[in-house]
Amino acid sequence: MSMLPDIVPIVTNVRLATRHDLLIAPRLLRFGQPFYLYSHRNKRFEGIYVMNVHHSCTEIEAWFRANMVYVPVNVLENPIHQLPEDYVTSKIKTA
Repeated sequence: MSMLPDIVPIVTNVRLATRHDLLIAPRLLRFGQPFYLYSHRNKRFEGIYVMNVHHSCTEIEAWFRANMVYVPVNVLENPIHQLPEDYVTSKIKTA
């Protein structure tokens, strides 16, 4: 059995967060949402962070307005999983 090295690079796709990614309702944060912060100054990402009770709505809103908050691309948002609109209905008709 081979051992992995101490540091293993991980590649993930991210996109700019939407309000829906960050909030359940106005001023009610979506706890558990993973996110990264992008620094416009040094052109790098920080994180991964997970939204929790220690994040304030004011802090998150400031980052959001500055286009700093990025979220991982959901597997269903991946283009390989996007089916034509009529795919499901065509499968229902043939069943």
